[in-house]
Amino acid sequence: MRCFALTSRNGALVLEREDGSPLEGKEALAELVAQWAEEVDGPEPSKDSLAFTISVPGALAAGDVAGGLGQMLGGHRYAWRLEELTLPPEMTPLRS
Repeated sequence: MRCFALTSRNGALVLEREDGSPLEGKEALAELVAQWAEEVDGPEPSKDSLAFTISVPGALAAGDVAGGLGQMLGGHRYAWRLEELTLPPEMTPLRS
């Protein structure tokens, strides 16, 4: 739950599930975590989570990001968001 809270800025930002459906608000995050816990069959599910940030030059289409995540995380459940940052000119990387 903490990973989702951090990624969504405590429910203020909408996340997208692996099936493309939106996940919005604290209540929705808590419901999803509870649902996943109920669906796990076998030993106690791990409370481990993974959060990462990928920075790339230029813009990415949401469909490209979703496709890449689907390839990398196929078979796993996940939620994600795409954030476009605009750097001030003095922080723009130099290109050679």
